[in-house]
Amino acid sequence: MIQAEREAPQVVYITANQSQADKQANVVAKKDEADGIIKQTIQNSATGSITNEYFGIHMAKNNRIFVGGTAIDRDGYFDIGYTHKKDTVILHTKPFSGDPILRKVKGVSYERTVLEW
Repeated sequence: MIQAEREAPQVVYITANQSQADKQANVVAKKDEADGIIKQTIQNSATGSITNEYFGIHMAKNNRIFVGGTAIDRDGYFDIGYTHKKDTVILHTKPFSGDPILRKVKGVSYERTVLEW
């Protein structure tokens, strides 16, 4: 059986009671912009203190919608894009014309992420 190594906690606090620990966990989660947080508590019976280890959870965000602009040969285009994992599709439109959105599309781009770090 393969055992994964335990990652070091992101934050460690010592508190006097559980309500303080829970308040501190919420502060850490908000500051870290975590989607969730795991709190592991270790009670020290000799001193009565509580050692709390916090691990932030960051969920993968696979979908994005974005807008932007492109300039080609002195013409301006309004861009609307959608990304799913590594694939991106961008519609290049001519803004402020009276046509419906699909008739305003002047070009389409497709991109795929090939390297991340």
